[in-house]
Amino acid sequence: MATVVAFHAHPDDEVLLTGGTLARLAAEGHRTVVVVACCCGLGADPETRLAELWVSATRLGVARVVHLGYADSGHGPVLYPDPPGQVRFARADPDEAAGKLTALLREEGADLLLSYDPQGQYGHRDHVMVHRVGARAASLAGPVRVLEGTAPRETIRRLFAPVRGASSGCWSGCPYRCSG
Repeated sequence: MATVVAFHAHPDDEVLLTGGTLARLAAEGHRTVVVVACCCGLGADPETRLAELWVSATRLGVARVVHLGYADSGHGPVLYPDPPGQVRFARADPDEAAGKLTALLREEGADLLLSYDPQGQYGHRDHVMVHRVGARAASLAGPVRVLEGTAPRETIRRLFAPVRGASSGCWSGCPYRCSG
């Protein structure tokens, strides 16, 4: 059996982007681990978001959940100042973050790392950083195979166009920039 580490930017990405894969791997007897870089979105309660992550992970059969300790960087043109006692992931030292992930990959004896493509799937700065940090950590950890998730941007825009047409536009947190 293999050990699979799914590295994500935020709580809820694990289920939105790799939930089916993680559930199937766990059901087949593989050890699955979820690592998130950030604890929550801007204005969200970190304790609530991490508790939700644990519930999600439990339902997916995930054996371990790790938060690297960074703050969400938000999406859009403004990169807000760091909150007290934390660094926004987009401002994190990539080598330091990769060191944290490398240590975890070695500790777990990871065979496979699930990460994001160089565009961070849809361009969110934290997802782009997940790609950078994940690729670096896998190269440092030794023989860890990396699979990068991707999303076709135009398809996503077309899928969300009806939502935009039915309302005054995308919701404030929409990462897909449907109106643009």
